[in-house]
Amino acid sequence: MNKMSKSKKLKQPNINTKISSEYSQSICCKSKCPSISFEYLTKNKDYNFEFFGKEKQQCKNTKIAVLDRIQEITCKQWRDLLNMPKEIGAETLDSAVLNFSPNEYTFSPEEKVYVFRFKAINCKKDYRIIGVKENGCSTYNIIGFDFNYSAYNHGA
Repeated sequence: MNKMSKSKKLKQPNINTKISSEYSQSICCKSKCPSISFEYLTKNKDYNFEFFGKEKQQCKNTKIAVLDRIQEITCKQWRDLLNMPKEIGAETLDSAVLNFSPNEYTFSPEEKVYVFRFKAINCKKDYRIIGVKENGCSTYNIIGFDFNYSAYNHGA
């Protein structure tokens, strides 16, 4: 055998496939565009898609509009969304003004919620997507929807 035909065994690196929570959060926080989660979506039927009851077509149209709006939101950076007028960007409100609670999520004192407006097909009013952003992370956790202006006081 010549020296070329002998092969040395390469030591395989020990790869840990578990991702630590710190690493996972650092990935999350480095992303400047929102990602979307429904993990904390309220069980209150007035503020989720059960609001539409038997109005299946209106529910379908609204879900399409939500998806369209989510696509718009996730293509922009948080900084830009918060600097846009509230009609096309995001607005923040104190979580204490909400008339519903998220599912398995507790607000911290003085926590803000982020609100995005959207229009559904055949609907003259703007609906609202309401969510939270945890620990400076870019993930937008949708906690509810406002389909009839009852989720919080919209003012006069």
